[in-house]
Amino acid sequence: MASRNFLFSGAGDFVITGPIREPTNSAIIGLVKDGPGRLWLIGRHSYNGPTKVNAGTLTLIGQIDSTNQVEILGGTFGGSGVIAGLVKVGPSGTISPGPGIGILKVKERVQLEGIVELEIDPVGRTNDVIECESVMLVGGRLVVNSFRGSFEPGLEFTLFKAPTIIGTFERVDLPQLPLNYTWDTNALYSNGRIRVVLA
Repeated sequence: MASRNFLFSGAGDFVITGPIREPTNSAIIGLVKDGPGRLWLIGRHSYNGPTKVNAGTLTLIGQIDSTNQVEILGGTFGGSGVIAGLVKVGPSGTISPGPGIGILKVKERVQLEGIVELEIDPVGRTNDVIECESVMLVGGRLVVNSFRGSFEPGLEFTLFKAPTIIGTFERVDLPQLPLNYTWDTNALYSNGRIRVVLA
């Protein structure tokens, strides 16, 4: 059965604070983000269809209970919260937890083919995290930004948490470090960690 979708396609900001619920009949209800605007999806949502981001930004602050996939074909998906289904970032899509430091927890598989944009905070020793309870398939481009403070040897940031990480990023962009320091990325594809070491 084809899904019926809530479509958000304007240029402004949309904020949904009440839950989008699963229908009482057999209909499938999905959500589509189109256009240049930003959609804030706040709270816990139990709609049963897919979530698609084609353009603009969809920011989740809460939970999507649907086991249907979240697919980022274009634009950006971000926020902090829990997604019950799988998450797929297409080659033209971006996933970026936050704003600020954010954690996205995914119950199913994560497939990263586009841009993965993460922030780290060397002062607070914290960072954005993408967690996955299943397999994480990586590719595309990893971009890590630092928004304050300075670095020192021994600083570690765990960017990804998953039982299994498969693949490698085609490109990895990390913050510039002071002279004589370098990034150790040897554990990036085993436990999702990067750290600062002496060059």
